[in-house]
Amino acid sequence: MYVIPLKDLAKFIDSTEDYIFQSNIRQWLQFRTKVNKAIRETLKTGPQNFFKFNNGITLVCDDARITEEQTINMLSPQIVNGAQTCSAVVVSWKENPALEGEVLGTIMKAVSPEEMNTITRFRNSQNAIKGKDFVSLDDFHKQIRLMLKNLGYFYEIQAGSFALLDRTEKSKY
Repeated sequence: MYVIPLKDLAKFIDSTEDYIFQSNIRQWLQFRTKVNKAIRETLKTGPQNFFKFNNGITLVCDDARITEEQTINMLSPQIVNGAQTCSAVVVSWKENPALEGEVLGTIMKAVSPEEMNTITRFRNSQNAIKGKDFVSLDDFHKQIRLMLKNLGYFYEIQAGSFALLDRTEKSKY
């Protein structure tokens, strides 16, 4: 895993855009989605926070080596997760060549096309998060959970948390 300056990522993507996303499940969706709009807003108003707010990108290649100059040489690189992030960074960099900030990059060597497809599939599949899931972050609900626990009730604010309790704990409620 590497911390990649946004300017360096933008230059890399700009010079490889003809092929770099060929193994990605999507191409650039513009700034039409809620997530892409949020990425753009962060890049405009707080690029120094981009590393904290973004999950990063995944590159898969046939081979990768770090040079003495501390650059990475990759053979047949493909971005298999992060096309939206990368494309938004390029657009923002073209609007503001002094773009600051960083993003996390994971670089993996794949031994076969099948392995690359497997990496792509798993790096792009995760459990969906619903708006109601964010309730678990609210202090209000944390306080209610504590008060109800003191009364002998279980207040589930994190989906699946009751199911994780062992049988003895469950029997208390």
